[in-house]
Amino acid sequence: EAILWIQDRIATGLKSLIPHFKTITVVTSYGNHGRTTKKRRISTGYRHSWEWLCYQNLSRFFADEPKVMFQVGRGYHSWLNIQGHDVRFHHGDAVKYGGGIGGVHIPLRRKLAQWNKARKPAFDVLGHFHELIDDWRYVVNGCLVGTNAYAIEIGAEHQEPTQSFLVVDERYGRVMTLPIFVDAK
Repeated sequence: EAILWIQDRIATGLKSLIPHFKTITVVTSYGNHGRTTKKRRISTGYRHSWEWLCYQNLSRFFADEPKVMFQVGRGYHSWLNIQGHDVRFHHGDAVKYGGGIGGVHIPLRRKLAQWNKARKPAFDVLGHFHELIDDWRYVVNGCLVGTNAYAIEIGAEHQEPTQSFLVVDERYGRVMTLPIFVDAK
């Protein structure tokens, strides 16, 4: 039921953007929200994800629209070159955070350092932690629902419902991160 609900809203939003852009690339990441198994499946996580199915459906829906391209991967990381800068996208649920002092920064930086040994991005974009965090090396996307029971459980900072808007400059890379406030009122 939730997939049907969100597919309609994503499709409507994308259709409204088409007249305003030459191209739209939708980079997707599946994570723990739509997982159909109790534990993570490392190499076959996409096969057990309602989110991945949603992205596949949307990709097919927009298949005849040349301005909209979906990047629906089967792996944990998705990459996109933006203005000459490689950006790594992922959900964030592979980062283990136990609510320690300093927030998610230390475990996230530790995990990114390991991943960077294989391929280093200009920066990472992820979600999962239910708060907007802007760091030179990464952006943790804000959360559409704002503070909820999960955010309280993990010790996330109280924030209004947001998504993140990033500006990437060809010469300097990411130069700006702004919250987009998503208020239902």
